[in-house]
Amino acid sequence: MSENTQIDEDLYSRQLFVLGIDAMKRMANSSVLISGLGGLGVEIAKNIILAGVKAVTLQDTENVTMADLASQFYLNESSIGKNRALESFPKLVGLNEYVSVSTSTAELTTSFIQQFNCIIITNPMKYSEIFEISDFCHKNGIAFILSMTRGVFGFIFNDFGETFNVREPSGEKPTRFLISSISNDKEGIVVIDDKDDHNLSPNDHVIFDQVEGMTEVNGREFPVKVINKKSFSIGDTSEFHPYVSGTSSGYGNQIILPITMHFLELKEALKNPSFNISDFSAFGRDQQVIVAFFSLFKSIEENNTSVENVLKNAAIFNNEYKLVEALDEKLISEFVREDAVIAPTAAVLGGIAGQEVIKSVSGKFTPLQMFFTLAYVEALQPEESYKCTLKNDRYDAYRIVFGDDQQAAMQKLRYFMVGAGALGCELLKNWAMMGVATEGEGKIFVTDMDQIERSNLNRQFLFRNTDIGKPKSQCAADAIKVMNPAIVVEAQQNRVGEESENIYNDDFYNSLSGVCNALDNRETRSYNDTQCVYYNKPLLESGTLGPMAHFQIILPHLTPSFNSYVDPPSHGIPECTLHYFPTNINHCTMWARDIFGGLFTQQPSVVNQYLTDKGYVKKMMKADPGSLITNLQTVKRLLIEERPETFEDCIKWARLEFEDLFNHQLKDLINQYPKDSKDDHGVPFWTGARRFPSILTYNPNNEYHAAFVNAAAFMHAKVHGITPENDAAQRATNVEVPEWKPSNQKMDVEGTDNNPKKKKKPALAKNYKIVIKKLCQEVSKCRETSKPLNVEEFEKDDPTNGHMEFIAAAANLRAINYRIPPTTKLEIKGIAGNIIPAIATTTAMVCGFVALEMYKVHSVTKKDLSEFRDGFVNLSSANFQLLQPNQVPTKTIMANGKQIKFSLWDKWVIEGDLTVKEFIAEFENKYGLKISALTVGMIIAYTEFFKASNDLENKKITSIYKEDAQLTLAEGKLLKVVPSCVDEKGDDIPEIPEVYLKYF
Repeated sequence: MSENTQIDEDLYSRQLFVLGIDAMKRMANSSVLISGLGGLGVEIAKNIILAGVKAVTLQDTENVTMADLASQFYLNESSIGKNRALESFPKLVGLNEYVSVSTSTAELTTSFIQQFNCIIITNPMKYSEIFEISDFCHKNGIAFILSMTRGVFGFIFNDFGETFNVREPSGEKPTRFLISSISNDKEGIVVIDDKDDHNLSPNDHVIFDQVEGMTEVNGREFPVKVINKKSFSIGDTSEFHPYVSGTSSGYGNQIILPITMHFLELKEALKNPSFNISDFSAFGRDQQVIVAFFSLFKSIEENNTSVENVLKNAAIFNNEYKLVEALDEKLISEFVREDAVIAPTAAVLGGIAGQEVIKSVSGKFTPLQMFFTLAYVEALQPEESYKCTLKNDRYDAYRIVFGDDQQAAMQKLRYFMVGAGALGCELLKNWAMMGVATEGEGKIFVTDMDQIERSNLNRQFLFRNTDIGKPKSQCAADAIKVMNPAIVVEAQQNRVGEESENIYNDDFYNSLSGVCNALDNRETRSYNDTQCVYYNKPLLESGTLGPMAHFQIILPHLTPSFNSYVDPPSHGIPECTLHYFPTNINHCTMWARDIFGGLFTQQPSVVNQYLTDKGYVKKMMKADPGSLITNLQTVKRLLIEERPETFEDCIKWARLEFEDLFNHQLKDLINQYPKDSKDDHGVPFWTGARRFPSILTYNPNNEYHAAFVNAAAFMHAKVHGITPENDAAQRATNVEVPEWKPSNQKMDVEGTDNNPKKKKKPALAKNYKIVIKKLCQEVSKCRETSKPLNVEEFEKDDPTNGHMEFIAAAANLRAINYRIPPTTKLEIKGIAGNIIPAIATTTAMVCGFVALEMYKVHSVTKKDLSEFRDGFVNLSSANFQLLQPNQVPTKTIMANGKQIKFSLWDKWVIEGDLTVKEFIAEFENKYGLKISALTVGMIIAYTEFFKASNDLENKKITSIYKEDAQLTLAEGKLLKVVPSCVDEKGDDIPEIPEVYLKYF
C-alpha cells in the first residue's frame, strides 16, 4: 500500500467518518472483479465505486434482455441485445473520478482472476465452475464472494482465506476518558470520571497518558477486566507509586485489538456451515435457501431447471452435505418458480455484499462468516390468488414474483417522499425499477429544500458533478425518469411542516397511498408521523448511521407510530466546561464554533440590523435596553475602533485575537484561580475534570498558531469586504501586542449550569439611558459612512470559505491550552458540523428492505401483522435483526355502560360550526361521556366547576380559535379541541381519542 495515497476529504467526508483514513487508503490500492452485471452486479458495482476502491473490472458475457430492465437501472430498451458490462460502463465510470473502471466480455479463467484482490460472482453458474473458482481463490489468497438473487430469495457466501486479519473489528471509535483514581494493589482498580463511560469490552486493552503520581502506567498498554461502566482492573499496581489527583486528571485510551478470522473454501464451508441469521421466526430457512440455490446450479449444469429436476438435485445435494433434516419442497418449488431478478432484493444483497467487498480490501469491520440468506416470502401473494400473465415488458419479473394484480396495484400508487438525499435516491431508484406510479392516477411527490453539494456525490448516486448547486428533488426526479420514462414524479422544494399545510392539506393527504420518510432529522420525521396518524396513512420510515440502519413500517390501526418511541434525552456540554474546563476535543471544537459564530455571524448581524433599520434603537430600547447597550458597543467596535481599511489591519486584529483567546483570557483565569487554589470545601480547585491551563506564546513557525492567524485574518477581511492576502502569520510578528493586565471582571466558573439565578441578565445601571444616548451619538454617522458587513453563516462543506480553517485552528489551540491532543480538521469538521457518518452500502441495503415491505403494505390481499418486519442492521458486525412490529397498544373506557376500545390511530369528530354549548351537547349525545372542561387553542372555553365564568359558552368554537386564541384556521382542516371528560360516577377519564371539530 502506498502511504502517500491522497484521499479527497471533501468528496468522501461522510464515509471517512465511518471507515477512517487508513481503511480508505487500503481500499484506494485494491482491485475488484465483479462477474455479472445484472441487477445485483450493478448494485455492488455502484456501491464499491462510490466507496473508492482503486480499480473495478466489470465482467459479463451475457447480452441485455428485457428482463434485465426490471432491476438493472443503468440499462434501457436501446441496450437490448448488447453486452451488459459494456452498456453499464458509461454510467458506472461516471460515479467516481478516482476509480479506474474497466470491462471484460471474456469467459472467467483462473489466469484472469489472479490479478484481483477480491472477486464477486453474481451470475448463476454451473455447479462445477463455482467450486473450481472457489478453490482457486482460496489457494491463492484472493477474497471470494458468491452472491445471487432470485425473486425474493438471495444469499451471500464469503471466503477471505485461511487467515484474514480484521484490523478494526467493530468500527467504533476508541474511547478516551478521564481517570479519577487507580488503586495501589494486586487488582489495580481504575475508576473513571463520573461524566464518562469507558465502553470497554473484555478483549480490549488500555493505554494511559498524563497520569500523575503513578507515572509508571503512562505510555503502557494493559489488558483490562471490566468491572462496570465506571471501573475496570489492569492488574497488579502494588509496586507503582501511588496515584495522585493533581492539577489535571490523566486519561485512559481504549485500544480495540485486531482479530484473526479463518475461512473455509466453499466445499468445506458447506460441510461445516455457519450462518448469520436475520429472522429467528424462520429458523432453519437459511439452510433451505442454500440447498435451493446450489440445486439450481447443479440443474444449470444439466441444462434442466424444471421444478422436478431442481427437487431431484436438492435431494442429492442434501444427501451429500446434510444441511437440513427434511427438504421444504414447497419453498424450493416457489424458489424455482421465481425465475426473475427484482430491484428490492438486489438492493438488499447488493448493499450487504458491497460492504463485504470493502471489508475484504480494507480490513475494516467484521466480515460475514460465512453464509447469509434472504427469503422474503411473506411479501408474496397466497398461491390461490396468484396469477401471472407475461407481457414481455420491463415489469414481467414482478408479475412472475408477485402476480398480475399486485404489480397493477404498485403501478397505481400515489406516494409522498420527504427528502431526496441518500435514502431518497435509493428509494426512488427502486420505485422506478418496480414501476411505482407508472399507470392511472399513480404519482410520486418528492420534496427537498436542499441543493446538491460535492460531499453528496459519494452516496447520493443519482447526482453528478454537473448537478452541484441544483435542487436535489428536481435532479433526482430527472434521473429516475431516465431510468424509467413512464414514472410520474413531481419535484418540489417545500419545507414540510405547519407552514406548508396550505400545500399539503386534506385533499393532498387523502389522495395518497402512503408517505415515505427519507430524512436525517427527527423533527420532520416526527411531524410526518403526526400527519400520517391524523390522516390514517402508512408511513415507511428508515435511517442510517454509518454501518448501522433501521427500518420501521408504521401501519394504521396495527402498529405504534414513530412518535411512540422516545429517544433518550441528549445532554449538552455544560457552559462552565465549554468556557473554562474542557477535557476533550469535542469541548474545544464547540467552543471554537461558538467563537466563530460570535465573531463572524452574530456581531456582523447586529451591525447590519443597526445600519439598515432606522427604528432599531427605539425598538430595542423598549424591548431590551441591556442588550441594546451591548449591541451598540459592538457597532462602535466593528465600525469605528476595529474597522480595518487594509489587509494589514486584518492581520493585526487576528494577532490580537490570538493573544486574547489563548493567552490573556487564560491568564485572567489563572489569576483568579491560582494553581494552589481550593474551593469552599477546602478541596483543590484544579483537580478532576478541571485541568490547569497552559499559556500560549505566539510563534509564526508553529503550524497551529500560523493556521489560526491566517484563518482569522482571512475571515475578518471577508466580513469587511477586504481582499485577503497571503503570509498573514509571518507578517503578524510585526504587530505590537499590549501587555496583559489583570481583568477587573470576576469569572463565574462555579455553579453556572445548575443555578438559574446566576443566569439572569445583569441589572441595568441607573444611568443606562445616558450610556445609550452617548453610544448613539458615537455611532450616529456610521449609517452614512459604512456599508453593511458580510455575515458569514457557518457552512462546513465549502472548502473555499475559510470557516473550517478557523474553527479547526481555534479548536486545536484550545486543546493545546489544556493539554488535550490536537486532531485533524476532518474530525473537527465532523464535530462542528454535527455530521452524520454515512456510507452508500448501508443506504442501499435498508432501502431495499423498505421496498420489499411495500409489497406487504399495499398487498392486494390482507396481510397479518406477523408477516411484516421492522429491521435493525449493523453491517460492521454483520448483525441482522428482522422482527415482527409491535401491536399498537389500545385503551378501554366505559361509556353508556359499554366498553370503548381505542388507540392512537382513532379520532372522534363532531360536525358543524358549533358554539361551545352546542358542541358539548352533541359530544355527550354521540359518545356518552360528560365534558367537565373544554380547551380551544390555549383558551379554556368551558369548565364545569366555574360555571359562572363560562362567558364563551354561546360563542362559536371557530370564533374563539381566531379571536380569543388569535390562531389561524387551516383551510379545509379539522380543528382540534381538547375536552376533559368524567364518567358516570364523576371520576376523571384520563385519556380519550383526539377530538376534532369539522366546522366546514
